Amino acid sequence: MRINSNIGSTRISGADTPKRSTPSASKPAEAASFQEADALDASLKSAPDVRADEIAIARMQISDVNYPPPEVIRGIAKLLADRISSNSSQS
Repeated sequence: MRINSNIGSTRISGADTPKRSTPSASKPAEAASFQEADALDASLKSAPDVRADEIAIARMQISDVNYPPPEVIRGIAKLLADRISSNSSQS
């Protein structure tokens, strides 16, 4: 019994080996994107975890019994009713 250990030497006619792309040197655009990512990371780290001004606004809004205004609530209710009626008519 003979074993052919050189598998690459046998070719099937009509079959082509897929060509692999060769890695190229780093492009300047890739370096720029890393610099942008580093800048974004630095700005996120320097941002405060809590925005006191936004918290103050939210506290004022939730303490107001008229927030959200009745017209906003009616508008949301209408959108929900329209969505429910359109979903039930499709069934």
